[in-house]
Amino acid sequence: VAALALVNTYMSAGAALVTWISLERACQQRYSATGAVTGAVIGLVVVTPAAGFVTPLGATAMGFLGCAAVYPCFKVSCPWSRWVDDSLDAFPCHGVGGFV
Repeated sequence: VAALALVNTYMSAGAALVTWISLERACQQRYSATGAVTGAVIGLVVVTPAAGFVTPLGATAMGFLGCAAVYPCFKVSCPWSRWVDDSLDAFPCHGVGGFV
């Protein structure tokens, strides 16, 4: 079970990283290392509760779909964003990613 959880963690993070880079390239015509790391973190957040219970293909799908669901949240401007300093985008990554 521990080896499966390790494989699933890497598969989800890798799938989310590739998804983030693809979305960033499609939307902004460029990609960044910060964006790639953000995608990997989202993949880790999404797969954590189920890492020992899903197949590697399921973990890959979780990383892809989780990242695709979280990416638009980075572009939304909230009314309260003027008062909150969230320079690391912790809420979109962990809040929305954990909810997904």
